[in-house]
Amino acid sequence: MTEEGTVKRVQGSMAWVVTKRSDMCQNCLARSACHMLGGGDEVEAKVKNTANARVGDRVVIGLSETAMLKATFLVYLVPVMALFGGSLIGLLLNKLVYANASSDLLEIVTGSISFFMAIFWIKTRGNRLSSHREYLPEIVSIKPEAST
Repeated sequence: MTEEGTVKRVQGSMAWVVTKRSDMCQNCLARSACHMLGGGDEVEAKVKNTANARVGDRVVIGLSETAMLKATFLVYLVPVMALFGGSLIGLLLNKLVYANASSDLLEIVTGSISFFMAIFWIKTRGNRLSSHREYLPEIVSIKPEAST
């Protein structure tokens, strides 16, 4: 996944790049959260400055497919698996405790609890992963300046 942007500032081996919200944002399920957090049409991203870009340079930034797949799994699949797993535990407990009852309340409660526990785990895990350099996008190339 790549995006184009402009280097806003550089500090050591890191750069802050401003990108425009792209067409990919329109297809993203989390786009409303981004608008709530950042608003507007621009996004500022902290990236690894592997190309030694300078302030004002137009650059192409990218994120490895491995990091993207891991993040997608974490954000989308883990909560769903926790919801179904918790509901299954509730179903089994319901059959053990209330053998003849057909109430789904225990399934709903255990599914909800496991879902929210997964969300909390993702939040804490995501905060830790965001500090790992492998999950940071990097500057892939510096775009040549357009001559006029």
